[in-house]
Amino acid sequence: MSELYLRDFGALDDTMREQLFSIREELRLRGIRMLKHQRTEGGVRVQYQCRGHQGELVVAWDDMQQELSSLFSFSPAPPQT
Repeated sequence: MSELYLRDFGALDDTMREQLFSIREELRLRGIRMLKHQRTEGGVRVQYQCRGHQGELVVAWDDMQQELSSLFSFSPAPPQT
């Protein structure tokens, strides 16, 4: 049974790598550069530059978890007590 999980995680890892490559390529084509990114307690903070203008984007962990759950069609495991 664990071999099935490992195979699924391997396929998921491959899919995520392909999507990350695709996203980076799309950013490059649109002239968007990620200058800095960091993990914080509240989420992920990204500083970027687009057409000479700099900006910042902050994504909360909860928002990221909801988005990933909907993308991969699974729900996070309930907290253990």
